[in-house]
Amino acid sequence: MKKYYLFIVAVLLSANIIKAQLPKGKYSDYFREGMFLVGEENYDVALKNFLEAYKLDSTSANINFNIGFCYLNSSTSKGLAENYLAKAIKDVAKKYQSDDPAEKSAPPLAYFYYGKALHINYKFDEAMTQYDFFQKNYVKDKETKEDVKGKETVTTKAVDINDDMVKLKTAIKIHGGFENIKIDLEAAEKPTTVKFT
Repeated sequence: MKKYYLFIVAVLLSANIIKAQLPKGKYSDYFREGMFLVGEENYDVALKNFLEAYKLDSTSANINFNIGFCYLNSSTSKGLAENYLAKAIKDVAKKYQSDDPAEKSAPPLAYFYYGKALHINYKFDEAMTQYDFFQKNYVKDKETKEDVKGKETVTTKAVDINDDMVKLKTAIKIHGGFENIKIDLEAAEKPTTVKFT
């Protein structure tokens, strides 16, 4: 009997926890709970709240920004951030109020995160455009400039690696298989030099 009682208490408690994390009803409730959870770095549950708010107002650049940000911080769904962040950058405000559910604009940081989302989806040139725009129009402090520069460097290297992979795939196709191609990994200047035998 005692085990049965403990089981019922556990079920009721877990139902209350789930209910507390996804409040019923208003956009502002979902938004506030989502922002609180972002502050706790609980992006998965924050995302659920933001998606509920999105059902009530999908036109808000702010909610689109927060959904995109949560997707970027997810372990498996980073690629989904791009569409939401693309909507977010359509309405950006320098005087962004992050915790205000009435705020409909996104922060300038949306350009930076949109660049990250594009990079994740292998859209490197578009990512560089977003990084450049963000840096030229919004970045003032040295630390943020260094962060953006770092992302630009990583994106440039990704473009080079992607180009090398395309060349390698083409060479493999042309020469009838991988066994007919040597890759000189020890070449100092170009570690991905392809030689044909």
